[in-house]
Amino acid sequence: MTETVKHRLNAIFNAGLAAVNPYKLIFDRLKITDDTLAVTREDGETTFDLSQYKEVVVLGCGKAAAPMAKALE
Repeated sequence: MTETVKHRLNAIFNAGLAAVNPYKLIFDRLKITDDTLAVTREDGETTFDLSQYKEVVVLGCGKAAAPMAKALE
C-alpha cells in the first residue's frame, strides 16, 4: 500500500470519527442563551423557556453519555 493510499484512508477514517463525535453533535445542536434552550434539527429549531422549569436533569447512559453531558455544561 502506497503512502498516498494510507494517507487517504487515514483521512477518511478521521472524517468518519469527527462526523459522529458525541460532544460536537450536542454542542453544535443545543444552545442556551439566558433562559432559553434552542435545539436545532435538520427541519428547524425548537426553543424551551427554561424559566418555566424548576430544574433540568440530564440523564444518559452508554459510552457517549459523558462527552454529551460535558457539551451541555
